[in-house]
Amino acid sequence: MTGAVNFALKEAAFSAFVLIYYKQILGLSGTLTGLAIFPSIIWDAVSDPLMGIWSDRIQSRWGRRHSLMTLSIAPIAISFYGLFSPPTSVL
Repeated sequence: MTGAVNFALKEAAFSAFVLIYYKQILGLSGTLTGLAIFPSIIWDAVSDPLMGIWSDRIQSRWGRRHSLMTLSIAPIAISFYGLFSPPTSVL
């Protein structure tokens, strides 16, 4: 059950907050917001199967995916900070 937390946080942020934040708070048009999100969706479609194959082959004392989930905490935190803290020139 805890393995789904990373996915659930990302999906909640994208589906509920990112579009609203960039459109209503930052004033970016919906078209530009969608175009900005598009490359990340394409990257997700490519990288998810590759990471799944890779993680299936990892053997560690913590299991196949626990070490990867632990290592993902810092990059996810940095990504969320960057996503919701745009440069002042954008504001």
